[in-house]
Amino acid sequence: MVRVAGEDGPQLFTPLGAFAYCGMATDIAPALRLAKDNGFLDRLVLVVGGECYKAVSELQAAARPVVLPEEMTYRETNPLTGEIRETFCAESVLRRGAAIRAPAGRG
Repeated sequence: MVRVAGEDGPQLFTPLGAFAYCGMATDIAPALRLAKDNGFLDRLVLVVGGECYKAVSELQAAARPVVLPEEMTYRETNPLTGEIRETFCAESVLRRGAAIRAPAGRG
């Protein structure tokens, strides 16, 4: 039997980090709630999609590391005007002081 931190008996290994993919800004709050409710918020790393710059205040408040998308520019089209708006995700996140990690390069 393997025992982990917090259980009776010798600790054989430390629990690994938990990664949660959040493709949209609306995925951030449920991911944080899931981690908090299940006791792994302190080990949570959020892997976010481009739209998640819209939830930067939630990311900042969570104070958890964030892995940014490989495509650092998020592009959206205004449905009324057809105007295309590009946002540099890293700049939005960094300006608010959230902890980020750049994506690993492809081998």
